[in-house]
Amino acid sequence: MPLTPDDVRSKQFTPVRLREGYDVTEVDSFLDEVEAELERLLAENEELRAKLAAAQRAGADQQRPVVDQTAALPPVVQQPKPPVVVEKPEEKPPVMPPVAAASAAAAAGSVGDASSSAVRLLEMATKHSDDLVQEAKDTADKIIGEARAKAERLENEARGKADRMTGEARARAEKLDGEIAERRAQMLGTLEKQKGQLERTIDDLHAYEREYRSRLKTYFTEQLKALGNGDDTLSPRNGFRPEARAQAHGHGV
Repeated sequence: MPLTPDDVRSKQFTPVRLREGYDVTEVDSFLDEVEAELERLLAENEELRAKLAAAQRAGADQQRPVVDQTAALPPVVQQPKPPVVVEKPEEKPPVMPPVAAASAAAAAGSVGDASSSAVRLLEMATKHSDDLVQEAKDTADKIIGEARAKAERLENEARGKADRMTGEARARAEKLDGEIAERRAQMLGTLEKQKGQLERTIDDLHAYEREYRSRLKTYFTEQLKALGNGDDTLSPRNGFRPEARAQAHGHGV
């Protein structure tokens, strides 16, 4: 089916879904049709040019015998007296036969129409190609801009999230440090309290030891004196019983 300018003008491509633009397959197929049609028109143009040249040669061949017959006429002999002026026949342009003239005119008209159609198709194809290239460039610039904006947005979000996580980690670390310091203070207070209790217990034990040693010394001294005086009755003085004192002090008395 021959391609007409209206077909090129009204051609619509299917927009793709995943990205902006037209279907590459349809565009390539349409450009192939335009290319084939241009080649056909150029071939037809060459054929018409050849026919026109052949028609012109045929007209020239048909006109050549008339010129030859005119040239073959015997020369006019001029008489010396009286001088006779011979009028030369007017040269007329070669007349092309009607059939050849009609063929030449038709061929010239067809060649002109074909050339005009080819030029229009070429201009329209060039304009359409430029539009597609510009549209592809605009689409590429738009995609690049969106990608850059998205990358910057993701980078800003990542930085904000990192700063937020860092702040939370610092706050948690400070909270843990405070809790550890408080727990340490409590433990140190408890240890100091226990230390005071142990020191008082040790002081009590030292006091008891001194008292026990003193009483035991006194007891043994009195017993030795009693033995020296020959007293067989040995009884603790004032009810002193070292083992009872030791047991009583051992129970925290």
